[in-house]
Amino acid sequence: MLKIPITHLRHHIRTFSKIPLISQSQTFQQQQQQPSNMPKFPDPLTIKTDSKHVPSIQVDTTPAKDDINQENQIKHYIDTLSVFNELKSLGFNDKQSDVILKLIKQNLNIQIDKLNSKMLTGLELENELYLFEAATSELRVEIQTSRENEFEILNNEKIQLGNYLNEESDELMKLLIVSKNDSQVSINDQISDNTLLQKKIKKLIQDLNNKISTNINSDIKSEIESLRWHTTRNGIMAVLVLVFSVMGGVSISKRINKEDLPQEIILRTIEPEDTNNIALNHNELKITDDEITEKSIN
Repeated sequence: MLKIPITHLRHHIRTFSKIPLISQSQTFQQQQQQPSNMPKFPDPLTIKTDSKHVPSIQVDTTPAKDDINQENQIKHYIDTLSVFNELKSLGFNDKQSDVILKLIKQNLNIQIDKLNSKMLTGLELENELYLFEAATSELRVEIQTSRENEFEILNNEKIQLGNYLNEESDELMKLLIVSKNDSQVSINDQISDNTLLQKKIKKLIQDLNNKISTNINSDIKSEIESLRWHTTRNGIMAVLVLVFSVMGGVSISKRINKEDLPQEIILRTIEPEDTNNIALNHNELKITDDEITEKSIN
């Protein structure tokens, strides 16, 4: 009889259900791969038998007292004697039955070792579950406390940043107002400087205009005076020339007329005083003629 503890069966029942069974094609391939000189034994899993001849494997579902303590001490999971007798009753000889039992035992041991290496016992699972729950609760508490602490820290940082932002905004507003006032003052100063400079430039332009106008007027007046003097001098000279020419013409005409008249001889006695007067008159006439010729030349 196969005796498997109920606690061990609960943990490994799902894994047993996933164990692959040997199909007919696989057994046929294995038989073909065997050497021809080896004796061919029928596959016990592929033998067509009736329900009367199938070896029954009974599972003890009654809970044992010390199952948990005996889990690691169980070595045989099958009643080999009953299976051996069943195989002999089906027509296998002793050697074949022994080989089949060894194969079944080896396969079961391999599968159970794999399951034991992969699975844990119920007590270990309970311990792991308890440790996991304790760790999760501790982690939850730590996360909650750290979250609250971080939230408080972030809230304090937020308040500090808000205060710092308000202070910086106030300082920026003050700087903006001061800069506006300074810029307005500098603009006003520059405007006043520009107006003063404009007035100075206008004054200089006016002074230059006055100087230029006075210089032009003085030059024009001097030119007019010089032109007037030249014109008057030329007019006077022309008048004098005209007068002297008229006088010369008159004198010439008189002389011509005198020459045309018959000469009369008047005899008179001349005293010494009269001779002196005649010489003086003759010299004066020569001087006046010389002056007239010089003025006409000039």
